[in-house]
Amino acid sequence: MIISLAWRNVWRNKIRSLIIMFSVGLGLFAGLSVNALYKGMMNGRLHDLIFHEIGNIQIHHPEFKANYNPNDTIEGSLKIIQHL
Repeated sequence: MIISLAWRNVWRNKIRSLIIMFSVGLGLFAGLSVNALYKGMMNGRLHDLIFHEIGNIQIHHPEFKANYNPNDTIEGSLKIIQHL
């Protein structure tokens, strides 16, 4: 009985009910679209970061990460790269 009463009450003002349904649907569509756009942008940025900037692997001098000093280089790096 309560469900039938609620259903009649929803359609008592048809224009208001349709506007609310349209607004909820539009809000859900907009939210899902923005979420999909954000995820796509983040996946694209991650792909670009790996393939164009840092690569899949990095080899550092053991002390480089402490202070990011460019003078901390690996001796014989060309030989290591050729070996890899």
